[in-house]
Amino acid sequence: MLRPFKVSLLKQILSENSPGYSADDLLALWTVTGGVARYVNMMMNAKAFTREAMVNVIFSPGSSYLSEGRATTTTAEMKNLLGVDVNGYLTKLEDQYQLVSKKQPIFDKPTGKNCHYEIDDCFFRYWFRFVFKYRGYIELERYDQLRQIALRDFDVFSGYALERYFHWKFAETTSYVNMGAWWDRKGSEEIDLVCEDELGGEMAFYEVKRDPRRYSKEKLLVKVEAFLAKNPSKRQLRHTIGLLSLADM
Repeated sequence: MLRPFKVSLLKQILSENSPGYSADDLLALWTVTGGVARYVNMMMNAKAFTREAMVNVIFSPGSSYLSEGRATTTTAEMKNLLGVDVNGYLTKLEDQYQLVSKKQPIFDKPTGKNCHYEIDDCFFRYWFRFVFKYRGYIELERYDQLRQIALRDFDVFSGYALERYFHWKFAETTSYVNMGAWWDRKGSEEIDLVCEDELGGEMAFYEVKRDPRRYSKEKLLVKVEAFLAKNPSKRQLRHTIGLLSLADM
């Protein structure tokens, strides 16, 4: 299993090739490559250091990026769609290939039913969202329109990639061991990133926002209280809350 680059190495590579890079450039590189060496190398060789340049590389005639994802089918809720038992396939996609993951609220029991499956690879998420979805545009060679769509929707789409970025960053740079999102059964309360350092007796709760102006400390406190009501044993730990945005990358 060839793992993606660590985020610290991704930053180093971008810094060496584009010393004046912005946080948005770093997020774009992470979003479209997932830290996979082949695609990072593709962008660096093409001197594609901004989101606009990366989109131009991806959506161009002869781009190998456009055909890469066709060999893998990783659709959530497949059982009803396909009419077959997909548990064995999901297990392989999750454990062997690490493309799909079973998402549950952090600290929920493994047997809990409040869960869903999702693509857990930034490259494949991007590929299915902008390449597979718009394959008709590709067949008609409407590359200019594809670039416009990819740039138009980047801010919204990259929110998930930003959450995954901080998960990887914290795994590399902090003492947190348990990390994940949390949501209630109704889906009305959700916390982007919950981190626990059990030995240190500390927990942290974060909202991840591209735009810091959308962060509300008061709303996050309400969500934290809902989490603690569901997980009362965590009240005894020290708690911190905060915002993670592009400036923290």
